Amino acid sequence: MIILFYFGSLFYIGEDGFNRPPLFDWSTQLVSLSTVFGNTVFVFIYHHSIPGIISPVRPQKGINNMFIISNIIGTILLIIEGQLAVWAFGSLTNDCTTFPCRVQNLYNENFQSIPVVGQLLQFYPLLNFSAIPILVITLRNNVLEVVPIKRWLA
Repeated sequence: MIILFYFGSLFYIGEDGFNRPPLFDWSTQLVSLSTVFGNTVFVFIYHHSIPGIISPVRPQKGINNMFIISNIIGTILLIIEGQLAVWAFGSLTNDCTTFPCRVQNLYNENFQSIPVVGQLLQFYPLLNFSAIPILVITLRNNVLEVVPIKRWLA
């Protein structure tokens, strides 16, 4: 799916050119503080799922390098996605009655007018919803391993 975000951003950059926003627009950024907090909580849940992700991997010998490299690659891809978003939609202020428009709270909404890609990206947030039960179950099991309350829950 991230490739579709790249494609969509590059499509708008090709159509409308680069849009450079003010570098530090604190009034706009402070409004999004709650979104940053929500993403931080999601990353925290992911952090607590790491043991459940790592333990089934065999052989365990090279797991540190594999895990670090995969997280570095993921970070680089997200930085590229964010930079493309800034270049495609950064200085736009119009609402989304016409496209392209300013960056929306759900980034996938910026691509509604691109045929096929726009429709596929509308379902992207559902992938996060599908991951939450797995993350919560893993977090629950990790907490039950740390806090000795299993005998009272049965």
